[in-house]
Amino acid sequence: MPTKVINAVIHRLQNVPRTQRGASAVEYALLVSGIAAVAVAAMFLFGDQVLGVFDRSCDGINRVVNGTDC
Repeated sequence: MPTKVINAVIHRLQNVPRTQRGASAVEYALLVSGIAAVAVAAMFLFGDQVLGVFDRSCDGINRVVNGTDC
């Protein structure tokens, strides 16, 4: 799904008339808030899984180096 959204945004940006040279502060604010919303949603959806991956890799490295878990 994120790829469809990204492709739609790219398509929209490619079809902007050339007379519009710059984006207003409002457009930048909307873009930043959209990126922030996606980041927060990803953290809530995948946070525990990512934490588990980091914990397992930390444990594995520490076992090799120190002989103990994190």
